[in-house]
Amino acid sequence: MGDQDQYRDVFITEAQELTASLETDLVELEGEARDPELINRIFRAAHTMKSSAAMFGFPQIAELTHSMESVLDRVRDGVLAIDAEVVNTLLEALDVLRLLVDDATEGNDTDHGDRLRPLCQRLRAVAEAVAGGGPSEAAPEAAPAEGEAAAGTTYRVHMALNEDVFFQGTNPMLLLDELATLGEVEEVCCDTSRLPELEELDPLKLYLAWDVTLRAEASLEQVEEVFLFCRDDGDIRVERAGADTGRGGEAAGGESAARDGGEPPAAAGPAQE
Repeated sequence: MGDQDQYRDVFITEAQELTASLETDLVELEGEARDPELINRIFRAAHTMKSSAAMFGFPQIAELTHSMESVLDRVRDGVLAIDAEVVNTLLEALDVLRLLVDDATEGNDTDHGDRLRPLCQRLRAVAEAVAGGGPSEAAPEAAPAEGEAAAGTTYRVHMALNEDVFFQGTNPMLLLDELATLGEVEEVCCDTSRLPELEELDPLKLYLAWDVTLRAEASLEQVEEVFLFCRDDGDIRVERAGADTGRGGEAAGGESAARDGGEPPAAAGPAQE
């Protein structure tokens, strides 16, 4: 089994677990519409599946979970009330999601566009139904997830993936795009210090690394989830801004996460992208 097949299998296993979790939580949502942690948990599951499906080449799963995420985002913001229409539409989406995950598990490449497109349109219509209106009194205001700062937090993200990461199905541009969906990207620096001379450059290898400053109302855990399937494929660090990084890159004065699965880039300063 090649590396890419192995990572796709990891995605499928994770997708099966997340689908089962969504089923349990959406059924519970019918009777616990004002439980903010439950809403956060459902949102995170859809968000994780969306980003991972896009990375590993499952566009139908990514499209559907993106549409589900739009509805759940409005619920989290307290702008959309949870009623029978919302729950039933999400449960219908779950039925199709389960079908798509089963197809991925069995290696089928069936096009479900005829069923998927109108469903995604309905989900977007539900999400946009209250566009321009104020928060609904019937909708709960989701409390911040554990570790989340209500006023927003500045994170510093260092991503130096291994050179052979392309063979594992990882696209660093998708990871950067996914970070941008969490909040405002204040700065991106591209480190080119690993670039070899032109005659030694291999187009199938990754030589660049990135340092990102992100301002977001997301928890440290949510930022880490962007790297869920590649956290051991290089030097990946997420830390709150202001932490003392004088001890080998690990934060001493704030909460941080570090994953080192390969050699970090040389110490040369990063070049502005």
